[in-house]
Amino acid sequence: MGIWSDRLWLATKGWSTNLTIGENGLLPSRKDRRHVGLWARTPVWHGRPFAITVHSHAIVAADQPHCGRVLDAMSARLREACGRAHRDYADVVPCQVSGLDGTRIRLAASPLVTRRFLSQPASEAPVAGLVTHGKIRDRGLFGQQVERLIFACPDAVYEINDNLAPHGEEGRVTWSYEVDPVMREYRGQRLRYEHRKGLSLALGEKNVASFLEASVLGFLDDFAAHAPGGASHDGTGSELPPGYSPFRPFPDQAIDLNPSISLSA
Repeated sequence: MGIWSDRLWLATKGWSTNLTIGENGLLPSRKDRRHVGLWARTPVWHGRPFAITVHSHAIVAADQPHCGRVLDAMSARLREACGRAHRDYADVVPCQVSGLDGTRIRLAASPLVTRRFLSQPASEAPVAGLVTHGKIRDRGLFGQQVERLIFACPDAVYEINDNLAPHGEEGRVTWSYEVDPVMREYRGQRLRYEHRKGLSLALGEKNVASFLEASVLGFLDDFAAHAPGGASHDGTGSELPPGYSPFRPFPDQAIDLNPSISLSA
C-alpha cells in the first residue's frame, strides 16, 4: 500500500483526508525541512452525526533518502488508527492522544465527549463512501509527485494543501480531489494571498498525480514569470502574480487611537 491507496481506502469507509505540507512548527532557519500532515475526518460516527478526526505527521528533509517511504509510513499509521477506532470504539468517542504507542497512533475513549455523542439522535443517512471498481492499487505515482514537490522551490516558503472529500447532498454525492497551493514568502518578502483552488473529479492515481503536479508547478511558474526577468514581470506592478501582495503588518505612520490621553511626561 501507499499514501494514495491508503487515502482511497479511507474514502471507501467515508473518511475524507487532507494533506498539508509546510513549515508549521519548524524554525524559520530550517529551510531544508518540511512538516507533512495527513488528517482524516468523518462526519458520522456509527450512525450518529458526530465528527471524528485522526491525524498523522512526519518531518522530512531535503537530503533525506527514500522520503516517499516516510510518507507511506505516515499514511499507514493513519489508516490503521482509523480502522482500529471504528472497530474498537463503536459505542464511545475515540480521541487521539499525543505521542505514539510504538508505531501506532494512541487513541482513548472520552467519557465527557461520549455523553454528548450518545445524546445525538441516530442518523438515517450513512456516510457516503467512495465507490471503487476493482481492487485499490498503488503504483507510487502520487507519493513520488508529493516527494518531488515538497522541495520544488527551496528558496520560497509555500504550502500545499489538498482534500479528498465528498461533495453534494444525500443521494448525489461526488468525491473529488482539490489542491490549494499557497505562497507565504517569496524572495524574502512575506505575502498576503487569495486562495486559488483547483478541483479534479478524476481520482485515478495517474490523473491525480498529474493534476497535483500541474497545479503546484504552474503556481510556482507563475511566481517566476512575474519576478524580474520573467515573461510577465511588472504585469501587476508588484512583481507578484494576481491575488498576491506584500504583507505589511504595521501602518507606515502610528495612529493615535485616543488623542485625549497624553503619553508625554
